[in-house]
Amino acid sequence: MGQLYIVSGPSAVGKDTVFQHLRERMTVGKVVTVTTRDPRPGEVHGVHYYFTDIETFRARIAEGAFAEYNCYTGKYYGTLKEEINRLLGEYAHVIAVLDVNGATNIKACYPDAVTVFIEPPTVEDLKRRIVARGAETQEQIDKRLTVALEELARKGEFDHCLVNDVAENCADKLAAILTR
Repeated sequence: MGQLYIVSGPSAVGKDTVFQHLRERMTVGKVVTVTTRDPRPGEVHGVHYYFTDIETFRARIAEGAFAEYNCYTGKYYGTLKEEINRLLGEYAHVIAVLDVNGATNIKACYPDAVTVFIEPPTVEDLKRRIVARGAETQEQIDKRLTVALEELARKGEFDHCLVNDVAENCADKLAAILTR
């Protein structure tokens, strides 16, 4: 049975980029979450997310299929128990990349999970990253920034905290945590 690691941090901090660099260094399983938001350019169903509609998502909630789920900026996100359990049976190291609330909820279901918070070098750097995505309205950007500041205040709840100054360096530090 593998070990579950929960990688979290505010939106646009580079969690997925750090994960990609980690995957170049070692074999890890990645938990793919379900969302009702539309795919961004380049995102692939089943690789980046499982994209679904609200009705299907709500039906899966009613079935008790999610280890955690929430609604963020009007879109649902959730992690399926079956996805986690399948990967734990296949990999020594399994990574779930989640928002801070999702990390807290998964930890409640999987108490042995190791939590890692990724933070930006500065709040200004995070603001720049969110705006640079160019995929959201100003209102959505403002909401993400507000939520990001709230999430940064919760980093002390995690087992480990890493600064994503350079994604490759952050991935090296994350690999060191996984191989302890």
